[in-house]
Amino acid sequence: ISAVMGGAEIDLSEVKVNQDVTVECTAVMGAVEVTLPRNVRILVTGTPVMGGYENTNPGDPTAPYTIFISYTAVMGAIEIR
Repeated sequence: ISAVMGGAEIDLSEVKVNQDVTVECTAVMGAVEVTLPRNVRILVTGTPVMGGYENTNPGDPTAPYTIFISYTAVMGAIEIR
């Protein structure tokens, strides 16, 4: 998911996860909003450069499957719900 001088929003909250998944997010002077299911483990890694990141979805740390979020925010924002 990429947003350059704009915004991107994706809702994955109803996705049935039966394996580990990786989602890559890039925001350059823009914003990316990702809504994830709550019944999976969520691990986030990334680099904010004059930008920001927020994760308000705690997920389930005991779930068998993981969604890995890898992000880059350059003068932009990444929000995980």
